[in-house]
Amino acid sequence: MPRCLLTVPMLFGLTALLASQGCERPADKPKPAKQAGTTPAATTKSVEDDLAAAQRPLGGQMPAEPPSGLPLGHPPIDATTPPTRGMAMPPGQPADEPVQLSYDVPETWKAEVPNTAMRQAQYLLPPAAGDTTDAHLALLYLGPRGGAGIEVTVQMWLSQFSTETGDPIGPEELERESFQVNDLDVTVIAISGYHTSSTMAGGTGERSATKHRLLGAIVSGPGGPWFFRAVGPTASIAAARDDFMLMLRSVRRSAGQ
Repeated sequence: MPRCLLTVPMLFGLTALLASQGCERPADKPKPAKQAGTTPAATTKSVEDDLAAAQRPLGGQMPAEPPSGLPLGHPPIDATTPPTRGMAMPPGQPADEPVQLSYDVPETWKAEVPNTAMRQAQYLLPPAAGDTTDAHLALLYLGPRGGAGIEVTVQMWLSQFSTETGDPIGPEELERESFQVNDLDVTVIAISGYHTSSTMAGGTGERSATKHRLLGAIVSGPGGPWFFRAVGPTASIAAARDDFMLMLRSVRRSAGQ
């Protein structure tokens, strides 16, 4: 088998051929020398840096410093605008204060202890001859602007009366008049029929066995309204009407109010 022998000239020729084809090993690049007195930059971040980055907008600009005591992003508060609490009254309209109503009590009316918290006063009226059921008058006051309006109250009183057969009393059966006294508006209502007392007003909820009558008055004014309501047998209430109207003509706000 023939052998291939490489002579020295052939080795030199092979080396030259490889060098001409770019096969020689590239030289290592020199490393840059360190400059004296320098250290690598720190790569760690603090918790404050992370929070700042999270709050930074996309544009890269941090928002202005928030007002003292407010969290970042809280809208500014105008120092000239006081905070509001509860329901505000309209501008220029002061809140009403409770007002004590004064009036002249007829000598024949006997004062009683009110049997409900809504009643500011309560009176036993003198009975007419033959009446065996008591007639009472009560003054209800629920504070400034308390209770229902005039028309709602009138309808409520009317709904407590019925005919002998149990039919509702119609509004045409109402007796009504109005007047003013001492800067107060007074609306007077009279209703006759069989009365079913309201448990909310301290009644028993039972229907009267005989015809009854209601004399009511709604007194309106600053601090009001006030509700006067007398109910009892027809004859007893009819006998008390003159005293009832005299009492209404004397209503006034108490001194200093």
